[in-house]
Amino acid sequence: MTQGDKRSLRLVFFGTPEVAVPTLEALAASRHHVVGVVCQPDRPKGRGRVLMPPPVKQTALTLGIPVVQPEKLKNNPEFMQQLRDWNADACIVMAYGVFLTQEVLDVPPLGFYNAHGSVLPRWRGAAPLNWAILSGDESTGITIQKVRLKFDTGPVALAESVPIGPKDDTHSLWDQLCPIAARLMVEAMDRLADGTIEFVEQDESKVTWAPILKKEDGEIDWSKGAVEIDRQIRGLKPWPGTYTYRQGKMLKIYRATPLDNSHFHAPGSVISVSKNGLEVACGEGSLLIEELQLQGGKCMDARAFLNGCRVDSGESLGRKS
Repeated sequence: MTQGDKRSLRLVFFGTPEVAVPTLEALAASRHHVVGVVCQPDRPKGRGRVLMPPPVKQTALTLGIPVVQPEKLKNNPEFMQQLRDWNADACIVMAYGVFLTQEVLDVPPLGFYNAHGSVLPRWRGAAPLNWAILSGDESTGITIQKVRLKFDTGPVALAESVPIGPKDDTHSLWDQLCPIAARLMVEAMDRLADGTIEFVEQDESKVTWAPILKKEDGEIDWSKGAVEIDRQIRGLKPWPGTYTYRQGKMLKIYRATPLDNSHFHAPGSVISVSKNGLEVACGEGSLLIEELQLQGGKCMDARAFLNGCRVDSGESLGRKS
């Protein structure tokens, strides 16, 4: 199909969460045609465990795009037939959350294209933004790559970087990266349609990996430096979250500021308590906890927390009893 003298591609979009929505919307508004959407099944959420459709599904239905939600891709002839029936030139995948099989990858003649949340080959894997923050990287970005079966190894078509600020967490970085991913993916599809797209193979000597995070990754080791713990808090937000223990109860930490000061307090001990927060000793420097949640309570700023919970200087955090 053409729009004027420009070729228009038929596209199928694979994605599930909120971060994938801007790219779907941008493709739907482009000269190309999104003929189908594939996302994960509806999942129960909230205290009532009510089935909720994923954000990509909600957006697709609003745009009038048909949606399928296979439980699995492997050995699923019904899904494979639907994918073939859409007769797509290419497929887009962003945060779909399910491994693609070679059978699926072989369907579109022009291949699959992924918007990945790092500048590859740095941080291949499931949690690139998290690991960029955890590792103290100065920048991150978006890469448009052609998908291969082996995870995140495909050649790169486009990439763009953004700086990581001292207060950035995964939320704030995705806020910056989502519109970039949308713009770059439309540009990649335009170039693909025009026959001008070019690919560069990744430098395997520069590969780093961003594996799936586990709940235990969130526990604070107060013997580490304040800067490293601050990166842990920002890098593991919202999941798995960062936590310590106070008097046997879990204490979740949502926001803090590292302080570069010298002290003689044991790591994990509360140095001071003020309306600004709880200053806790670290292996190097200290951490001013500004937003937190005690087990069984609500997330609140330090001032509100201290109005309802007395914390004394000299208390120790991190000792689960």
